[in-house]
Amino acid sequence: MKNLLIAIPAYNEADILEKNILKLYNFCLKNIKDYNWKIIISDNNSQDKTLEIAKKLSKKHKEIKYIHQEDRPKSLSLQKTFLKFNSNLYMYMDADLSTDIKHIPEFLKEIENYDIIIGSRIVKARNLKREIISKGLLLILKLFFSSNIKDFQCGFKIINKKVRDNIIPKMKALRHGFMDTEMLLVALNKGYKVKEIPVKWKDERKSKVQVFKDILDTSKNILRIKKDLIFGKY
Repeated sequence: MKNLLIAIPAYNEADILEKNILKLYNFCLKNIKDYNWKIIISDNNSQDKTLEIAKKLSKKHKEIKYIHQEDRPKSLSLQKTFLKFNSNLYMYMDADLSTDIKHIPEFLKEIENYDIIIGSRIVKARNLKREIISKGLLLILKLFFSSNIKDFQCGFKIINKKVRDNIIPKMKALRHGFMDTEMLLVALNKGYKVKEIPVKWKDERKSKVQVFKDILDTSKNILRIKKDLIFGKY
């Protein structure tokens, strides 16, 4: 039986963590029968009781584990989590479960024929700042890369072990929340099979993005990725 790791990066998520992890846990118990699955809570040096809650859940349920990271960036946390554990498949989602977890079985079915499955958000009214960032990112990407992907940064993806072993260790854009995009651009460049699936997604959190700063950071990372691909640094 194959192994499935579900990573949940968490920074100051004490208000929602226990409820959402148990929701995910119960869903997996009922619906994921063909995999040995584990939920890994990656505490990113939280300043609230996130780590305490993660420890409690881990003691109560053998399928729930936790690790504590001294660094806060989400992308760095995901990289460290993926590289710390051996599995056949690696999935990740946001702690607020903004993407409907009912999509998990569909992703598991599709990953059998692909290397990466990514969620594509469908919403009627997204946060304006997020919308500006998303459209700005796609515009810049179209200028430098040939790709039909519509949503690079939805926090709901699954990858196989080949991607974990050959691409994840080489990621560099770890402190700007940009590993999703870098991973996909490198994977597409190297001929990995990627599929984008529409997902139900809700945007209930107050946006923390800084539009101009984030677009500037995005542009710098894209230029660096393009250069590194040209010079074979991946």
